Formats: sequence, structure tokens, C-alpha cells
Amino acid sequence: MAQMRILKYNVVSSTMDKAKELLRNNYKNCIIIAEHQTAGKGKRGRSWYSEFGKSLLFSVVFDSNSIKIPKDFYDIATEKIAKVIYSLYKIKAEVKKPNDIYVKGKKLAGVLVENIYSGNSLKATILGVGINLYPFENLKNEDLKGKITCIKEHFKGEIDKWELLFEIIKYLAEDLHIPSVFFGNIHSNIKSKNIKN
Repeated sequence: MAQMRILKYNVVSSTMDKAKELLRNNYKNCIIIAEHQTAGKGKRGRSWYSEFGKSLLFSVVFDSNSIKIPKDFYDIATEKIAKVIYSLYKIKAEVKKPNDIYVKGKKLAGVLVENIYSGNSLKATILGVGINLYPFENLKNEDLKGKITCIKEHFKGEIDKWELLFEIIKYLAEDLHIPSVFFGNIHSNIKSKNIKN
């Protein structure tokens, strides 16, 4: 099993869209990270708001031939992310099924899981995650004001978003029984990766 590839971008339409594009070009088992999304996706076609550098935005492509994803992956992913947030920042987050994470009644993070088929065969599963890290400065959507929160509003220390990503991937790998060697030294690899424009 080859190590998972890491691709970092400044701006994408969404990491889910980029994941599908890479999958069409035979990229398998990769992590796509972006500083900003111009058309972030939420559940049921809703949009996901972000500002440059204010969130942890990533998708993970799991090739079905090498990694078996359980049917309750939505539950696994959201629960693990909530646990990681508590472990790192002592923020008590509540999972609102199927895919949202709230703190004190405000949305902190969202999760998407999408299966990609080739004919009738499952080709890959894509996990998409958005976690608000810092307050948004240019939020104009009145529907979102007062309804979203971020880690910085509940944690006064330094936020290392690469550590956050690393811990999420590590927890998921344990649940999916993926050998740690598959991810290599992902923490340092993520930090050292050049950003693609």
C-alpha cells in the first residue's frame, strides 16, 4: 500500500470538487487541503462559508480497493473530530447528526461523506471536513451571523491547524484499521508541502 499523497492549495472551488477531479485523473488515497474555498459544499447542496486562512478545509480520498469504509462512517468521522477538538482544546463539542458539530448551540464544523461509483462498483469514498478556526471578518450573510462559532472563541492558546489535521487523520486511521506507515510522517509532510496555486 503506497503512502497517502498530500496536496495543498491556496484556493479551490471546494476540496470535494478537487478530490473528484483528482480521482478522475487516477489519484488514489490522497489528502486535499485548501486555505480557501470559493464554493464550499455543505449537506443537501448547501454552501459552506469560509475566508482565506480562517478554517481547516480538507478532503480525503479513500480508494475502495485498499481501504474499506464502514457504512456508519458519517458517525465515526463526526464523533472522532469532536473528540479530537476536546482532546486538543478542551472544547466540549456536540454532534448534530448526520454531519454537524456544534459548540454552545453554534456550528463549529461540518462533515461530508460521498461515495463515488464506477458503474455499479464503488470506486472511492471521499471525506470532506470544514472546521472554523478563527472569527470571520467579512461575513455578510445575515443567516449565518450568530449561528456559527470557531475554535478561537473558546480557546485562547495557539492553534496549530496541521496538528489538528494530523490528530483527526490518526484517529480515523485507528478506526479504519489503516497501518500508520500508510500515512508516513504526515505532520511534518503537511507542513513542508508546497502550496499549489
